[in-house]
This record gives sequence, C-alpha cells and structure tokens, in this order.
Amino acid sequence: MPSSKDCVVADNIVKGTSGTLVTLPSGSTVKYEGNITFGGTAGIPARNVDPKLVKDAAGLFRLTSGSPAIDTGVGSYPYAAKDFDLQARSGTFDVGADEYFASGTTRVPLTKADVGPAAP
Repeated sequence: MPSSKDCVVADNIVKGTSGTLVTLPSGSTVKYEGNITFGGTAGIPARNVDPKLVKDAAGLFRLTSGSPAIDTGVGSYPYAAKDFDLQARSGTFDVGADEYFASGTTRVPLTKADVGPAAP
C-alpha cells in the first residue's frame, strides 16, 4: 500500500517562461512518467519539447496538429478517460488535459453570460 507521501506525476504539460517549472516537497516518493516541460528548467524527469499549444477563443490551451504530446501518454490511468472537454480519450492518450481531435465540436467552459436569469 502506498504511503500518503507516495504520488504519481504523469502525462502533464508544464509550460513557463523561465526558472524551475515544478518543485515537490522533500521526502515524497514520486513516480514521474510521460510529462512534457517547456520554457524553463523542468525540475522533474520530463521531455523538454515545445508542446505546440494554441489558446482558443475561450482562453483554453489546446494541442495543435504536430504536437509531440499527441498519442504519447504513458501508463494506465482509467480515471483520466475523458479530457477537460469531457471528450472520451481513445487509443494511446495524449499528454496534457486536452485530447487532440482534428475535427469536430469541442466543449467550452460556461461564462457568466451563459448562466443565470439573463442567460440566452
């Protein structure tokens, strides 16, 4: 049984502009796999490559075609079977919160204008 200090950091994209991108408390037993960092010092074992993200109209960062994150997820994490749009992941998952889809509809987060009595 893992202790409360054991954790897994897997299949994340961490992008910054400088400095150490990730620091974790000392004394932790951490398993790292499949992570991508870019724009600073990783601070963890990771691939340091440009993930080729683009910000969409809702302000969310999404993968673009040709991203090194596409189909390169590592490990088995069935609780991450959907991305942040609640779209199902299939095959080899993409690294990060967004599963790349070449076409189709993506969900976007609700804004203040989308909810409440004055909403359309």
